Amino acid sequence: MKKVLFVILITILVSPVHAKVSRWRRSTLDIAPRFSFYTDFDETQFGFGGDIIFNPFRRIGVRVEFAEILFNGGTIFYLNHGILNALPKLDVLIYMPGRQMQPYIHTGFGLVTGDGVTYLILGGGLGMDYYVNKKMAFNFEPGLFFAHASNGTSNSDLLLRLSAGVKFAILP
Repeated sequence: MKKVLFVILITILVSPVHAKVSRWRRSTLDIAPRFSFYTDFDETQFGFGGDIIFNPFRRIGVRVEFAEILFNGGTIFYLNHGILNALPKLDVLIYMPGRQMQPYIHTGFGLVTGDGVTYLILGGGLGMDYYVNKKMAFNFEPGLFFAHASNGTSNSDLLLRLSAGVKFAILP
């Protein structure tokens, strides 16, 4: 009897899941403007940025955070750098099955060294793309980042980033 109830429970849990892969293949190259909210639970920053995403495989993509303007009492512009000067940040995106809503996992790192200081950032989280059509998707992405600056003394911080934006297909 326990086996029957277990099979019924699994069937109920799995039945609403629609695991069919999207009808179209993700584009090879995307550009993604985004709005981000950063906090280390002491200080808050807002930013407008842009990413370039390369999808060489069906389930795997690579993202470079290209540029960002941060607002925190003043305005700071980063070109291929970012929070704590620890970027260029490179992320690997692992896409899950989906049709109109495409969930994914992102993880990555950034490393900059110079002037006696080394900045390292490691991060990851989940994301969701909502495809409007083949060429455009809305995006939401929370992430947690560990940032470390070393200049003889160590300074580490944990950052939460919530991002929302739009992805545009550049190359099919």
